[in-house]
Amino acid sequence: MARIAFILLCHKDPDGIIAQAERLTAVGDFMSIHFDARAKPADYAKIRAALKHNPNVVFAKRRVKCGWGEWSLVAFLPALGRLHGDQDRRIRA
Repeated sequence: MARIAFILLCHKDPDGIIAQAERLTAVGDFMSIHFDARAKPADYAKIRAALKHNPNVVFAKRRVKCGWGEWSLVAFLPALGRLHGDQDRRIRA
């Protein structure tokens, strides 16, 4: 069965993000998460803590301050692609 690598760009609702990541990775898929640098630091910490033991979830190494309709909405994509590239062996397995 094919595995999917999801990219999640988000800025709020840490409980919803955690639930979505757990559901999508439970079947062996992968998720890259970028959490807007403008968002609440406590929300980001909550997401990181909840998903830190999930090997199928990675986080952007550099968080970008995103603006609606701006380049910043896609500026984080190369970093997330590299993160999944590091996991290439598992994705192809």
